[in-house]
Amino acid sequence: MPEGEEYIIKTHELHIYFGDRSPSAKRRFNVDVAEGTVIHHAAYQQPKKSLFSQILADHEAVEQRLQRLHSMIDGHRGQYVALVIVCAWEEGWFNRKPSYNLMCSEFGDIGAKSNYHRQIQLRFTKEEKQPIFDALLKDMPNT
Repeated sequence: MPEGEEYIIKTHELHIYFGDRSPSAKRRFNVDVAEGTVIHHAAYQQPKKSLFSQILADHEAVEQRLQRLHSMIDGHRGQYVALVIVCAWEEGWFNRKPSYNLMCSEFGDIGAKSNYHRQIQLRFTKEEKQPIFDALLKDMPNT
């Protein structure tokens, strides 16, 4: 331990005081208790919950559903993206339909805004939707 530093471990944080114990002299580090490692405060970031995952309806399966949507939507644009969203909506995966801006922030380039809104309003046939439903629900827990 370097001279003049005092280490105090509190549950999940490591507080380091340089010389005096004033708040300005304290540096805060985060400790990974399971591995016993210290993560410097500048390199540590709290895991952020994606805004998109907040509109997913079932909180127990949010991560699985979000991964499934990424596997189906990433790299696609236009009508296919709208078809996936419409099918997920009809399956009850969302609290509300995702806006264009929310979709772009989560999935990147999905096409033009006007096209997204027009495609979401389309009436897809049962034959068009069935393969998407099958892909969405494949290996998903029954919740």
